[in-house]
Amino acid sequence: LLSYYTGLRHTNTVGPGRLLWGDVDLEGGKITLEGGRLKNRQRLELPIHGNLLAELKEEKERQGSA
Repeated sequence: LLSYYTGLRHTNTVGPGRLLWGDVDLEGGKITLEGGRLKNRQRLELPIHGNLLAELKEEKERQGSA
């Protein structure tokens, strides 16, 4: 779901270079990845699609993340 809505590579969503809650701004509706974690080494900011935003909010609530 995450790759579908963001276009991120699978390796940027799971594994050692995975997306972390600190990369996700639910209030601002964006995901920010620093360049060192990406293939092209450039910082990336992505808007979060409404459907994905709702799913991420639910998941964060389920995990009890602050």
